Amino acid sequence: MTKGARKTKVEWASRYTMRSFVVGASTFFLYWSWGFGLWCMLMVASCSPSSSHPEEPAVRAHVEHYFATWSAQDMDGYGACFQPQARITFVTPQGTNTQGLTDFLHGQRLTHETADSPMSEVPLEIKISVGNRIATAAVKWELRKQGGNKTGMDFFAKKIMKQLLLRRVGYEITT
Repeated sequence: MTKGARKTKVEWASRYTMRSFVVGASTFFLYWSWGFGLWCMLMVASCSPSSSHPEEPAVRAHVEHYFATWSAQDMDGYGACFQPQARITFVTPQGTNTQGLTDFLHGQRLTHETADSPMSEVPLEIKISVGNRIATAAVKWELRKQGGNKTGMDFFAKKIMKQLLLRRVGYEITT
């Protein structure tokens, strides 16, 4: 084709159609990928543990009560936060140490009685996960005392909904 000559209808149509197809397809894939990306983000957000379980406020209240009673030196209230058969395990770089509830509470009483000044434990971060039959909480805390603060982690596990499940099948829990 010479310079300045007119294109035939077929040549013009084929180039225009190919250009339209490329522009249209790339626009389609651009919007499709944005839509797919948005859909993925919504699905991940709907599956995240940030959605609240009906038992979560009760678990949070229990954890906060646990720290409040210890800080107030209310060892009877603190002891009531545990199941009677509870075992407490300390994990340190030197190894683990497990105690029964009676020994553990006695040690906590002695800690308060022999302290030079009042101490308090404050939860800094509480992560709660609730399933069908168990709730867990991972709590980062800070021990505030004269001479320096110390941080640590506590992990809690609590059975939930046991009474509801047993009553549904015709049994009742008695103590």
